[in-house]
Amino acid sequence: MPKSSLEVFFSPEGLIILPFAVFIDLIGIVLICFGLDDFWITDIIAWVFLGAWSFFRSQIIPAQGAEPIDISQIRKGKTDFKKQLQEARKISKETKTAQKGAKAAKWGKRIKWLEFIPYVGALPLWSVSVYMTIKYS
Repeated sequence: MPKSSLEVFFSPEGLIILPFAVFIDLIGIVLICFGLDDFWITDIIAWVFLGAWSFFRSQIIPAQGAEPIDISQIRKGKTDFKKQLQEARKISKETKTAQKGAKAAKWGKRIKWLEFIPYVGALPLWSVSVYMTIKYS
């Protein structure tokens, strides 16, 4: 579920991982301004720390209370159908919101691969990727 900007910046990950990503991006920008190359040193450091963090951060956790409606019990009249239908609609609404967030988080993961393209890697892609991973996952 998407978080507000304040929640992103003041979360533990926002206070530790996001400044690290900004620092890595700033090093790349400064080096490219002076026409220097880091020979992939910052990229390797970023992939080891930020890539691993992003991988472990984006693992899928099953939703709480996502139980299917038991149709056989409804036919027998043992459960309240309206109550189960309301719960299913609530879960469906939460699922749609989570799917939108998951789609944005996937784009956050894909952005990291642009770091391999020369001169495009000088853009602050690590910062954007970390921000999107924290916000949408």
